[in-house]
Amino acid sequence: MKRFIRLCALILALALLFASCAKTVKYRDDLTTSEIADSIKQGIDGGDKLTEISASFIQSSMDIDVSEYADYSVFITVVGTNINEFGIFKAKDDTQVDALKEKLQSYISLRNEAWMPEYLPDEYPKLKNAEIKSVGLYVMYAVLSDSEKEAAFKELEEMLIQ
Repeated sequence: MKRFIRLCALILALALLFASCAKTVKYRDDLTTSEIADSIKQGIDGGDKLTEISASFIQSSMDIDVSEYADYSVFITVVGTNINEFGIFKAKDDTQVDALKEKLQSYISLRNEAWMPEYLPDEYPKLKNAEIKSVGLYVMYAVLSDSEKEAAFKELEEMLIQ
């Protein structure tokens, strides 16, 4: 029994040693949101037809004052029969990230509450499954198909990882 306890203690000590040696991931903060968005749009079906929206539109429809953030790029579908949409915001510092995620969650919740079931029913899963992800100072939301959303978040992370 003593051998078993010693073996467990040794395994635990080694696990803690390896965990303490693990690198902390560092993210870039020198890219503009438009650079990231341009790359992400390439992986979205019809991404070239997405329209970038203005600060006043973001303020009125999303209730987000973009002047509070270092940078932003938001793209929506204005013509067509899909509801593809995504946005990337860059916080001024890491203290803004969680609050920004909450604002984006409020926006997505509002969109879900306002959704009319008879309007483009095949598109609703994109909104229902919309996600928000933060990578360093950047916060992105995506109203896209599951595969496009996964590719978009992967591209975001790959562009920002150092």
